[in-house]
Amino acid sequence: MMAAVLIGVSASAAFAETVTPKAMATGNSSIPTPAIRTTEGIVSALDVQSSTPWIQVKQADGHEAMIQIGRTATAWKEGKKTIWANVKLNEKVKVRHMTKEGKEVAKTVEIES
Repeated sequence: MMAAVLIGVSASAAFAETVTPKAMATGNSSIPTPAIRTTEGIVSALDVQSSTPWIQVKQADGHEAMIQIGRTATAWKEGKKTIWANVKLNEKVKVRHMTKEGKEVAKTVEIES
């Protein structure tokens, strides 16, 4: 058994890391868990045809969030997967995204009815 001595750090602070189910299964608690965030608003700009597709969402507070659309991202409408062509300007959307390599990358875009 290995013991560690921490100087100037409380025990709760030293072990406050989030452990994912995958990390628990493999015994590796040092795997970082990316935070998934949600941005809601109106589609103010969109490019799904380029090599790096993106969506821009105007939030209720007026802030514009530009989010890349990940290669494995999916679009949803009324609880069913849909094609990206169904995402239109001025539609209300909910985008679930995470930070990857310093950029916000969408995992899902839900078109709200």
